[in-house]
Amino acid sequence: MVKEDDIKKREQLSKELGLLDDSISNKLDKIFHLIGKHFNFTFNNWYIYGAEEGELGDLGSIIDNRYEGINMESIIWSGKIVNMELVITLNNVDLYLNSTIPKRWLFEDLKAIEKEIVDGKAEFERQEIERKKTLAAKKETAKEKQEKLIESIASKLTSEEKKFLKLKKNTTALVNKVK
Repeated sequence: MVKEDDIKKREQLSKELGLLDDSISNKLDKIFHLIGKHFNFTFNNWYIYGAEEGELGDLGSIIDNRYEGINMESIIWSGKIVNMELVITLNNVDLYLNSTIPKRWLFEDLKAIEKEIVDGKAEFERQEIERKKTLAAKKETAKEKQEKLIESIASKLTSEEKKFLKLKKNTTALVNKVK
């Protein structure tokens, strides 16, 4: 049975929840401004997907105690956004800012968070350079392999076959028939 005290208790809990949500959203707002500072973007506002007009939305939908990250995929940004790629390692797993930020940021000092953002951005850039080098090396290896294969094929051709191929500007049709 519902008692009068239950109604009062509910009102008090609702008020406390509102204060907690304000505190969390204020901290997220500061974190988002830090991110914007280091990624050269500004935002006028943010809210959670599915929020009512003029409302923030349900913080519980992005902050889940089962996970150590805050789900950024449900956050809608209003303003100019450039590139927000950032790597933050959490329990030996790389998180990317465009999808998750660590929940622990809610409890940490802004200077520590800013350092992690700067370091994470540098780490992402280092990984990108490494990825591009690896890709370029793979392309070079494939090109060298192809050139060796062409040399091998050419060494097996008769002089008449070589003349024929030199006359043909496009040997694609010939190659397609070999398949």
